[in-house]
Amino acid sequence: MKRDIKTILCMAVFLTFVVLNFFSASAESADSYYDIEPALMNVCPNSIDIMWEFKDPAWAAVEVSQNPSFPTNATIYHTTETKEILKTTINGLNENSQYYYRVSQFGTTDPTRIKNGSFYTSKPIGNRDGFSFILYGDTREDSIFESSYYGDTETHGIMTNAIKTHLPKAKFLVHLGDYGYSGRRLSWIRKFFQIEQNLLKDIPLLPVYGNHEFLRETFKGCPAPVPYAGFGSGQTDMDSYLMPPPGAAHPFYYSYAYGNIQIIVIQTGTGDNDNSEDLYDENSEQYNFVRNTLISASNDPRIDHIFVAMHYPMYSAGKAESANLQFYYEDMFKYYGVKAVFQACSHDYQHLSKDGIHYLVSGGGGAPIDLNKSFNYSQTQAQVHKAEAIYHFISVEVTGQTVCFKTYKITPINPGAGTYQKTLIEQFCL
Repeated sequence: MKRDIKTILCMAVFLTFVVLNFFSASAESADSYYDIEPALMNVCPNSIDIMWEFKDPAWAAVEVSQNPSFPTNATIYHTTETKEILKTTINGLNENSQYYYRVSQFGTTDPTRIKNGSFYTSKPIGNRDGFSFILYGDTREDSIFESSYYGDTETHGIMTNAIKTHLPKAKFLVHLGDYGYSGRRLSWIRKFFQIEQNLLKDIPLLPVYGNHEFLRETFKGCPAPVPYAGFGSGQTDMDSYLMPPPGAAHPFYYSYAYGNIQIIVIQTGTGDNDNSEDLYDENSEQYNFVRNTLISASNDPRIDHIFVAMHYPMYSAGKAESANLQFYYEDMFKYYGVKAVFQACSHDYQHLSKDGIHYLVSGGGGAPIDLNKSFNYSQTQAQVHKAEAIYHFISVEVTGQTVCFKTYKITPINPGAGTYQKTLIEQFCL
């Protein structure tokens, strides 16, 4: 009997998602030529990555110039493949400079097929002039089983509008994972980029993978209503869209330097719990990569601040924290001078600290939030400085030897109209 009930529920979920997917697919993008407009990633002193997706396979041209009018001597890059999803690295740029670009289907003069944006290349490694970057995560949609929560795509859109007010001072974004409900369903992947297209066309993304990037279920016990599309690594379709920095050791974990900071990105797992120890234990390639990168960064006189970014939290008073991550990495982080660990997965904002390391949870990017959530302070050995179930993002401001963190609460006023209130709720400096 229980199995029959479960089967009926699964079929109901399947039919619901088929209907929803039909309407979302038909309204997925108003653009006639692009499923995903150009999105910037991984800015470096002399290069930047750009990704976009055409509706149909096509050659493409990317024009890059420091003149917004694109004179005839603008540098033109041609893609080497005819396909829908196109990713290219633009090299040969000047460091710490503003550039303008436009992407088009090769040979077209139709303005509807041309997409424009701009960016700033990064400061050289070791440069100590001031800059800032943004932390946020968990932008995924709610499911039909989370309707009692406050969260939807309109909230995600409000968050992107609020973050954009920090451009051009903010030079890049760190998304801490869970972009859409499933990274194995193309409609959800495309929806993330479509919501963020006006943001990502002008500021590059540094991606972190969350558990929902590997999710194949609508909810526990029910198979995914849309089959896995088979792109990417075979674990997620998201890596057909996200680009790791040039020279990255792995698509899911790597290191990134900007000015005088180094960010080490860790993959914490593919499930919604602490069950992926084999990905990061002392016998794993990732563990050795993290240790060797920490050794190098801590001995590099150009690097003043070492940060770690991951999805599942090491310390948290909301989502259950990871005893495995604590066991394998906490002493290592302390020994090599990590200053802060950026985390998500728990749909809230938290600021904790332990033994001189600050642990920030930024999981309020648009995912469902329980406004009546209670935090379990007794589950963590870290000191909890602040914990609130709110939509928010964190501005990290770096000036020489000082790093300041400013957390902004975003309160939707009229989601349909995109209006909101932004409030600074915490700031502290290291």
